[in-house]
Amino acid sequence: MRHIEFGAFQIRSLHIQKVEAQQHSIMKTIRQQIISLLNVMKMTAIELSGNLKIPEKEVYDHLPHISSSIKSKGKRLIIQPAICLSCGYAFKTRTRFTSPGRCPHCKKSHIQNPAYYIR
Repeated sequence: MRHIEFGAFQIRSLHIQKVEAQQHSIMKTIRQQIISLLNVMKMTAIELSGNLKIPEKEVYDHLPHISSSIKSKGKRLIIQPAICLSCGYAFKTRTRFTSPGRCPHCKKSHIQNPAYYIR
């Protein structure tokens, strides 16, 4: 609860309490927020972490759980494969959610991150 100081007295602001209550009732979990974003557009883990203000590593931890939970709704989490920006190799058979470290063909690490979306 927030208090507004008014002279020597502290007065609770009913307006601030209402706003906080409304925000609390519509707050979504991180996974619900990720699902909402991926339903609308294709995003990388870096973009998701920036929008949700969480570490990129935490996004990767949530993705497998999101994938399994949306299956019951008849939806799928689609991974747009990472691509080597040096030689163009696409990591189509990769099932991990994280970005690969280097290309198996040219051995360079200039790789575009995979993107995710829900269909």
